[in-house]
Amino acid sequence: AALGDVVERHAPLRTVFETVDGEPHQRILPPELARPTVRRRRVEAEHLDAELAAEAGRVFDLAVEIPVRAVVFDLEDGSAVLSMVVHHIATDGVSSGVFFADLERAYEARLGGADGSVLDSLTVQYADYAAWQRRVLGEADDPGSVLGRELGFWRGALEGLPEEHGLSLDRPRPARASHLGGQVEVDLGADVFGRVAAFARAEGCTPFMVVHAALVAALTRWGAGSDLAIGSPVAGRGDRALEGLVGFFVNTLVLRTDSAGDPTFRELLDRVRTVDLDAFAHQETPFDLVLEAVNPTRTLSRHPLFQICLGLESDGGPAFALRGVRTGPVEKVSNGSAKFDLEFFLRSDDEKSLRATVLFAADLFDEVTVRRMVTALGGVLAQVLEEPGVRLSGLEVLSGAERELLTGPWAGTAIDVGDASLVERFEERAARHPDRTALIDGERNITYAELNADANRLARHLSSYGLGRGDMAGVLLERGADFAAAVIAVVKTGAGYTLLDPDFPDERLRSAATDAGIDVLVTGPRLAGRLEGPWRTVSCSPGELEGLSGENLGIELTGDDSACLMFTSGSTGRPKGILSSHRNLVSTVSGQSYGRFGPGEVFLQCSPVSWDAFSLEFWGALLHGGTSVLQPGQRPEPVLISELSRRHGVTMLQLSASLFNFLVDEHPEAFDTVTVAFTGGEAAS
Repeated sequence: AALGDVVERHAPLRTVFETVDGEPHQRILPPELARPTVRRRRVEAEHLDAELAAEAGRVFDLAVEIPVRAVVFDLEDGSAVLSMVVHHIATDGVSSGVFFADLERAYEARLGGADGSVLDSLTVQYADYAAWQRRVLGEADDPGSVLGRELGFWRGALEGLPEEHGLSLDRPRPARASHLGGQVEVDLGADVFGRVAAFARAEGCTPFMVVHAALVAALTRWGAGSDLAIGSPVAGRGDRALEGLVGFFVNTLVLRTDSAGDPTFRELLDRVRTVDLDAFAHQETPFDLVLEAVNPTRTLSRHPLFQICLGLESDGGPAFALRGVRTGPVEKVSNGSAKFDLEFFLRSDDEKSLRATVLFAADLFDEVTVRRMVTALGGVLAQVLEEPGVRLSGLEVLSGAERELLTGPWAGTAIDVGDASLVERFEERAARHPDRTALIDGERNITYAELNADANRLARHLSSYGLGRGDMAGVLLERGADFAAAVIAVVKTGAGYTLLDPDFPDERLRSAATDAGIDVLVTGPRLAGRLEGPWRTVSCSPGELEGLSGENLGIELTGDDSACLMFTSGSTGRPKGILSSHRNLVSTVSGQSYGRFGPGEVFLQCSPVSWDAFSLEFWGALLHGGTSVLQPGQRPEPVLISELSRRHGVTMLQLSASLFNFLVDEHPEAFDTVTVAFTGGEAAS
């Protein structure tokens, strides 16, 4: 009866959401049709947690069910546990305190013999607030309205915001988030909140701002980036008349902080203070309207605008005590879901200690990873409270055991690739193993001596066009021996290369060539007419190279000379050019421990030249005396991959995860001789 009195008092608790002509409509039920039933269930103590979690995770049918339900679990020792589940559509954090306070009063009255509710009717309900909010804010398309001005602020504050954070994930982000979640709880210390509060008073800010700055600092050190958006809930009850209402008043603010430039923590705190105060001054705009105004790229894989959330409470949470009943604290039960990648909820029940509860997306993170993050956050807090002048680069985000794990004797030593260029490495292999097969192109076997001589002749030809050290050449050729010779020839002149994919539209090729600032376009007769511009076009036809020497040019290069300009898909939709030096590419295939590159390896070359990992495939064999088998065409062909792999005894393959999975399922024979397969970007089979 007492629960029914509370439901009667607060209209959101007796509201259902019906669908009419495909649109949801809310209907507030009369009290007599919305009396909740409190169910009782016996359960063994060891099964209690599982039963509570199952009850919390049971889905409401909001078309016919009111958004509140209760179950009393009776235990064998005579004690009982009350499970109260309220859908978030009808409540928020502040509402929980109101709900339990009203439930106590109603229970006391009913226990005393009251026949009806003793709770006063509310003069204002949530629906009144919603109508008032719409009236005050005005229309979004009216720049003179409150809402128009507020949205103008948020558009400016969030312009150019990265689509997502840069944290390393334990698993690739799926195309569609499952919203399955896990939960980690960590005590950060018995006196941490007291110290945070004292530090905040001294710095002229709030404890939340200190915690916010500490989280930004930790995220920056973890590799999340320096342009960080964190979501944070605010109560949304600016009017005292709303304090006694149950409903979903909470709003979410997007707090965007710039942590670039390696600031001290105190400098970062100043930035955070400004960001937070500005956001709090514009907190009346509902998040969904901000989202609509900013209009970021929408995807089912992640939350828009931010994927990391932070909340801080220091009021101890809702209390609940019933006369004649010995009660314990109100505890939140996880329902096994996660709305965000990471949701940090910090709470102090005594204004001294601090406890962190973190909900995480199980699609992306393992529990051990998140626990390590929370522990590190506690360490960052402790460090900045002691030394607010520390720069972010000086923050310790690893435990002693983790540092030992990464830097201890077992980790080995870095491989020194020296200062040798790609040219020096390749020419050394050609001199040592001149008769070894470098390329297999259809029915042709090209030796290292032949490939080196072909590249030397073309390099001399390119030099006659003025191509040299510090210049950039575009290579527009179909996969084959001529393509390989052209790439090597360009670096032999001292220039760098950018690879132009013949399968791309002319406009994209022209854009890449222009952005790269190419001086020379290296192409063949069939493709020469596709790309005209201010650059000089050089044909690779054999007749052009007759009579030129096949000896090495002898141009001295270092590891710091530019070698390759690769275009990747930028977050803005326009490809971005990434320049790699000779040392970068040499270390990619010689300074790592993820694969055995050697003279006995046969590497299948099938990736698009536009793929950023193509350099591994191209140079991995040629700098170590191995053999490259060239698959015809510009895109991987599963049947050809399988056929070439078996025919030539391919030992190394580089594949996208989707292609890898397809071959495993449909052409497993492709891996008969493969000893190393490189893949990534998404989950492998």
